[in-house]
Amino acid sequence: RQRQMCIRDSLYFVLDQGHHSLDAIKAYSKLFNVNYVQAKGVLNDKRVLIATGSAHDMREILNELKHFQVHYEISPPYGSAGR
Repeated sequence: RQRQMCIRDSLYFVLDQGHHSLDAIKAYSKLFNVNYVQAKGVLNDKRVLIATGSAHDMREILNELKHFQVHYEISPPYGSAGR
């Protein structure tokens, strides 16, 4: 039997160091169904891990993020990922 190898991608928000992005807070709140204070508490670093999963998972998350002005990075990079 041959095992399927599944590559896991990681999605990060890339934030400005000096302040919280309101859109990043809104996006995080929507994705994880948490309130503003909880989302703001998580988004403290310049690069915050948001999710890991398959390329399909990343596409679903990015579909949700397209409504927000959020800078992100996907690792390993593929296609034209990141805004």
